[in-house]
Amino acid sequence: ALSFLTCLDRPAEQIRSGPVGLVTQSGGTGSYLHNLAAERGSGLAISISTGNEGGVDVADALSALVEAEEVEVIALVLETVRRGDAFLQALKQAQEAGKPVVACLLGRSRQGSEMMVTHTGAMALPKRVLAGVLDAQAVTVTATPGELFEVSEVLARSRPPTGERAMVVTHSGGMAILLADLAAEREVELPPPSAELEGRLRPSLQLGSAGNPLDLGGIIGGPHRFAEVVETVGRSGEYDLLLAVSTAFPVAHTQTRVEGLLALDLDLPLVHLWMAGDQASEGLELLSAAGAPLAFEPRVAMAALAGLVRWSRPPEPLPAPMEVAPVEGVLSEHQSKLLLDEWGVPVVEGTLVTCEEEAVAAAARFGYPVVAKLAAPGLAHKARRGAVEVGLSDEASLRAAYRRLLAAGEGLALEGVRVERYRPGLEVIVGGVRHPGFGPMLLVGLGGAQAELVDTAVMAPAPLGPAAARRLLNRLGADSWPGPPDLDQLGEIVVVLGRLIAGPHVTEIEINPLAWTGTQWEALDALIRG
Repeated sequence: ALSFLTCLDRPAEQIRSGPVGLVTQSGGTGSYLHNLAAERGSGLAISISTGNEGGVDVADALSALVEAEEVEVIALVLETVRRGDAFLQALKQAQEAGKPVVACLLGRSRQGSEMMVTHTGAMALPKRVLAGVLDAQAVTVTATPGELFEVSEVLARSRPPTGERAMVVTHSGGMAILLADLAAEREVELPPPSAELEGRLRPSLQLGSAGNPLDLGGIIGGPHRFAEVVETVGRSGEYDLLLAVSTAFPVAHTQTRVEGLLALDLDLPLVHLWMAGDQASEGLELLSAAGAPLAFEPRVAMAALAGLVRWSRPPEPLPAPMEVAPVEGVLSEHQSKLLLDEWGVPVVEGTLVTCEEEAVAAAARFGYPVVAKLAAPGLAHKARRGAVEVGLSDEASLRAAYRRLLAAGEGLALEGVRVERYRPGLEVIVGGVRHPGFGPMLLVGLGGAQAELVDTAVMAPAPLGPAAARRLLNRLGADSWPGPPDLDQLGEIVVVLGRLIAGPHVTEIEINPLAWTGTQWEALDALIRG
């Protein structure tokens, strides 16, 4: 081997072929994955280390592996992507070819773009953008290179499921709890068995639980029992994929137990999680020799189930970009809100005033407390300039605030002061930017003036459909928000902003905050840039 990689200093029979193709931007990590494959008795179909990418980059290598017949799953070790458009196209090719992609991201950058005027632009960090692109293309993201290899191997040795309902079968109550938690994190659906199926399973339980995960309880009832339960579940028609968890069991049961599992002929994927250690190594060797989908760590197993589900899910049709009139420069908040209202986004009730008396009259119509803000083209981050006054409770406080605002606006091309209803509530940020590599991107996060400091945001390419918008909110943890807010309406707003940023005339757009007022979402502040 004409290489300095020590992973190739092996007997030839240990440098095997396998179903996984590897593209890595880290030579050392690539060596580790070669060694791991050899240790596990597997191998790699093709391995490409792109080095400094002076001529061939990760997009080129990914595209080549899509075309390679011997590659069934593609594993990526990514530090950066230099040609976002080519990389995104290669991911789409992989999806069309039915080749799952698994990725491990290395490095974290906090360098934002100084050219952006919104929080959204500053929060569009390279790794966050890349994570959003990968998720949108159904790429399974792993935390470590070891997880990358194991998940890739499981996907390569499994058939795609026909649905999303998963069942976990185990002997350990603690493992059942852990896997339920991991399933929730990965959005893997674990529906409970029907009453009819539960009744059929009960005789096989020894102080266990007929839920999902299914805990068989005791492990001394015979080596055949585990496989029988897995078969009963697999043939019930209630599930689309199974995870069989082998925790410690009597060593004497090993051969009968594992051979029973391997003999099952189920019309759905069956993934094995091996938690029995080396005490029953004979069973592990049988599973490995049979090429069974095999994971060695709970997080890997659940990531693999999530990957199988995403792999089998058909892509959602994308809505068309929204055709709107050209926008010039950075609009004022008032003009931005007029356009959002025209485009169907709910906006807090407010009006533009040009004198103190008009401000008082507007507040009388809305009712106190009110909010007052300067309106001027190009004015971003108003709180930093003292250009916003919140929670004004009476006429005297409004008049004083109006004067302070005029002083703060000295030198600006003021349109006036916008007076609005005061609408406190749960606040989020929803925005869109044009990324130089990947094109239009959406961002959703916890909002308000401290959005960049809180920095809990997720991104996705735009435009996106309703299902993808809801997935974006799920990645943010929206299901646990207090209220509860109307996430369907929030998803609709995300879809609208995605269509806007994907169109030709808007280069940056942000609603921050977008507040849940108890009855609906309302844009409390907004900025649009053409």
